[in-house]
Amino acid sequence: MRPKLFAELTGMTEKAAEGRRLKGEWPEGRVWLKAPDNQIRYNIAEYDKWVESSMMI
Repeated sequence: MRPKLFAELTGMTEKAAEGRRLKGEWPEGRVWLKAPDNQIRYNIAEYDKWVESSMMI
């Protein structure tokens, strides 16, 4: 999904998501990917798994 919708559904700002992506906190191809049109897309199901795994620490 596009960054704007991802932000609306998760409550995370687009900038915060971009920061996590650029810092390498989210693996490319899992939580996010670069589509053939060079736009960033997020996978909310994988994001949810990341959140759940973070809560176990």
